[in-house]
Amino acid sequence: MLRDFFKMYPESRKTFYDEKYKDYNFTDGVPQQLLFVKLKPDVSAEDRQFVANGIRSTFKSQATLFMDTKQLIDNLKSIMRVFNFFILLIGLISLTLTFFLLLVSTRQNVKDNIWEYGVLRSMGFTKAQGQRLYMYEAFLVVCSAALLGVCIGLVTATLVTA
Repeated sequence: MLRDFFKMYPESRKTFYDEKYKDYNFTDGVPQQLLFVKLKPDVSAEDRQFVANGIRSTFKSQATLFMDTKQLIDNLKSIMRVFNFFILLIGLISLTLTFFLLLVSTRQNVKDNIWEYGVLRSMGFTKAQGQRLYMYEAFLVVCSAALLGVCIGLVTATLVTA
C-alpha cells in the first residue's frame, strides 16, 4: 500500500517519509508494526468490509492481525444489551420470590402476634400496654432490619466493585 501511494505521489516520499524516518531500520524500507486506517464516520458496513478485505489481501503471513474497531464496539454493545437483559431477568425473578417470601412471612407473623396478644391480655396487660409493646417490637424489628440491610449492602457493593 505504501509503495502504491509513493508511486502516485512521489513528492510525499521525499518531503515527508525520508525526512521523518531516515534513522529507522525497516524491513524493505517499510514500517510494518502498526497500520491505522481512519474512515469517514458515515461509511457503510459494506464499504468498511471492502476496505478491510483489501487490506487483508496484502498480508503475507498468518501472524498478521486485522481489527475492525467499529465492529468490535458494535459487538460489545450487543453483548452488553444481552447482559443487561440477563441481569434484568434475574432481578425480576429475585423480586418476585422475595415478594412471596415476605407475604408468607408477614401472614405467619400476624397470626403469631394475634395469639401472643391474646396470651398477654389474659396475663393482665391493658390495651395501652399491649399497643406500646407491639410498637416497640415493630420499631426494633424495622431498625435492626434496616441496619442489617445497610451493612450487607455495603459489603456486597464493596465486593462487587473490587
